[in-house]
Amino acid sequence: GLDVVEMIIRFETSNRWPDDPMAIMRIKTAFYIQLHTAFQNEFGDMSSSSAHDHIDVLFAGFCFRMRILYDREMAHRESLAKASAAAIMQQQQRGHYADDDGVVLAMEKAKIPARAFRRDLIARPKHHSLIRSFSLKHPTYGPACRIAKRWAAAHLFSSRAACSLEWMEAAAAAPEDEIGSQLGPKTIGPRASLQPLQRFPDEAIELIVAAVYVNSGSASLQSPASSLSGFIRFLDLLGTHPWKDEPLIVDVNDEMSLKDKSRAAAKFVERRGKGGDSGGAAMYIITKDDPESKVSMV
Repeated sequence: GLDVVEMIIRFETSNRWPDDPMAIMRIKTAFYIQLHTAFQNEFGDMSSSSAHDHIDVLFAGFCFRMRILYDREMAHRESLAKASAAAIMQQQQRGHYADDDGVVLAMEKAKIPARAFRRDLIARPKHHSLIRSFSLKHPTYGPACRIAKRWAAAHLFSSRAACSLEWMEAAAAAPEDEIGSQLGPKTIGPRASLQPLQRFPDEAIELIVAAVYVNSGSASLQSPASSLSGFIRFLDLLGTHPWKDEPLIVDVNDEMSLKDKSRAAAKFVERRGKGGDSGGAAMYIITKDDPESKVSMV
């Protein structure tokens, strides 16, 4: 299958956008349909397909997935999450849930859409903007990242490799007459909605490699002078950092205060639990814009 290249479309601020979340979604869907029509009319060598929440454009062997970001939509989604939480609490008072675990699970499910929106349309674009500016300062950083990602994929650690495994499992479980419809090239739209298994996101690899450059300021250890050196130090950091006991703090632009780092460490301890053996993800990678490791969590 094709790797999907995510793109964000942002418009100038306007008061003509509605406040109702359903109306916002319908306007965005109308934009996707108009974009699809424009691509078909203006660019004959491009193939596109629109959905209610994105448009896919196939060009030169790549699939570009475009989503529209409305600046005030995050606030609307958080309001919906709060309203859902209030409704859940009312249902609890009426005896709708048998125990507290059911309430906690329902509350977490209510927060998923807002969290996914913040991660995919706000946090990840910020991350990639940060990494782009960082790569301009360190010429060997980009090639070192590519080697690290290739290494992760070769060992089936990356999300792309996990996605391939998921597709193979789907093919093995499906009847023979359905395999073609599931894995064929015409299924970029519906089948691409399958979420890959989150094993080692690209953002995590990029930040671990960046940590090699950021934390190499001492006289005894300078920043890597070659991509191979950067990759070797990536492997060393990956294998020696005490992931169970502390997060990896990557202060790319040297703008995190001691208070910021202490707050991130306290949040890490809270998620890990009192004994340090339970709770949370395997790795927490902290940055200024992502103090809870929502983008790069492994």
